[in-house]
Formats: sequence, structure tokens, C-alpha cells
Amino acid sequence: MGKNPIKNFLVRSYHYLLNFIYHQLYHSLAWSYDLIAWLVSFGNWRNWINTALPYLVGPNILELGFGTGYLQRALQGEAVRVFGIDESYQMCLWVTRHRNEVRGNGYAHYISVARGVSQSLPFPNRAFNSVVATFPSNYIFDAHTLHEISRVLIPEGKFAIVLSATITGRDILSKIYALIFRITESPVDWHPAFINALANEHLIGRFQLINLPTSQVGLIVGEKAL
Repeated sequence: MGKNPIKNFLVRSYHYLLNFIYHQLYHSLAWSYDLIAWLVSFGNWRNWINTALPYLVGPNILELGFGTGYLQRALQGEAVRVFGIDESYQMCLWVTRHRNEVRGNGYAHYISVARGVSQSLPFPNRAFNSVVATFPSNYIFDAHTLHEISRVLIPEGKFAIVLSATITGRDILSKIYALIFRITESPVDWHPAFINALANEHLIGRFQLINLPTSQVGLIVGEKAL
């Protein structure tokens, strides 16, 4: 038993609760995902997701766990083909139904989503120039997931994983939000181990901390070795 069993119990309970909430948001409560994400992030959710964009290159980009498809739409471009995979049937149905939101720009046919798991991607070797995941659940730490990311990336292909975010505003309301909700634990203590796990799959990553006006975002970004 650890030196502080009460603290250990609280930490385990916290993570169990987070995983339960994430599961519900991706399944039975998928219809409310965008609203809840906006509320708990103090309106920063899309800004946090957008921090991955500068690290991605086309023409073929794969998103793991695409959720309601915000990043799928944000990545649209004349020379970009966006693919996505998500375990949730509800999220796949949601994105399929809302594809017509981007049909006006002529790029909607480049959106291709499928239901599946990241530990066994239904794509050929070296199919993508970039892979991205934003606030993924524990599947991202699975060795099978890391192997699959490496397998589908081309040599020197890019990857970006948005892992954490915290509210840093100095006003009273921001401080209250920061106290009652944290998107994830700070990655400062454990991100070196994750980077080492990536390196085992020839993925050279680094921790990147992005400071926004009222928040801070932690990413692991990098590329596949030659």
C-alpha cells in the first residue's frame, strides 16, 4: 500500500469518474458533447483543439477519436483529405449527418469517417502525412495504439496529441473554474515516460506548452523517424 492510501484512493476515484464521464459523453450523451465541452472549458474548447493545427501537414490527415467533428471541419482545404476514426457509433452518426455543413465549400467529399478503435486501424501502411488526437482517453497510452500510429504514418510524418489544458485567467471566475474542473492531470511528471513509449515505435516526440490568453495547453508533437 502507498504512503498515503487516502490520496491514492481519491486519485483512482477521480480517474474512474473522468473515464465514466468521457464514456457517457461519447455515447449516450453525445448530443450534448459540444455544449458540455464549452461549459467546462470556460469557452476555450475550440481554441484548445486548434493548438494542434500548426503541427499538421497534408494531404492526408487522420484524426483519432474525432468526436463531433469540429477538427474535421477545421482541417478542410482544397489539397487536404481528412479521415477520422471513432469507437462511438453515436459520434459517427453525428458527423455523417452534419457533413452537409461543409458541402458549400466543395471539400465535403474529402471527409471520410469510420467506426473503429485506434489499436487496430483499418488503413494501409504509410497512408497518412499526419495523425492527430485531441484530449483522447486512455487508449492513447496503449502500446498497440502507438504502434498503429507509427504504422500508418509516412517516414517524417507528423503527429500531434493534445493531452491537457488548464485555466490560467487571473479573474475570480477563471480561478473558480480552474479549481472545480481540470481537463487532465498536469503532464509535467509523466510526459517523459510517454515520449519514451513513443520512441519505442520510432515516433520522436516532444512536450509543447502553449500559452493562450486565459489558459494553457499541453501537447506531445513530433514526427516519425526515417
